[in-house]
Amino acid sequence: MNENLNMEKELKIEVPQGYEIDRQKSTFEKIVFKKIPDNPKTWEDYCSLMKGKTVYYTNRNTIAMSDFSDAHDKFVTKKRAEQFIALGKLIQLRDYWVRGYSEFRYAVYGDRLDGTAICDWCENTNHPLTFPTKEMAEEFKDCFSDLIEHAYPLV
Repeated sequence: MNENLNMEKELKIEVPQGYEIDRQKSTFEKIVFKKIPDNPKTWEDYCSLMKGKTVYYTNRNTIAMSDFSDAHDKFVTKKRAEQFIALGKLIQLRDYWVRGYSEFRYAVYGDRLDGTAICDWCENTNHPLTFPTKEMAEEFKDCFSDLIEHAYPLV
């Protein structure tokens, strides 16, 4: 009896940073990587990238499914609704920006100084808006400082 028949072999594929597996062009024998497109610089850019993709949202204590839209739940005050909408946008944008990365060290956050919202970054991995590099955190902060200010104090 051949002992090799009972042996399993495993091959782990490491995806290079900035790339993802092209599932349409890849086969079992050949894995094709494609460059991850540039990150959106506005919420509108992100919406155009996500158009037609399936997403989930809350609807009367249930989770509903729909094509991508700017859907959100209802809140008691307009200000709180605006904060949660801004936070939801920031988290979705952050997830898009960091796809393909596995380590996160730099956090973008909002703060109040003399009654004015400001945003900055710091080394902190226990935060919803963390990034793999200082440069990416800085660029995200620069692109979305208006949303970070709107989301304060939630970020």
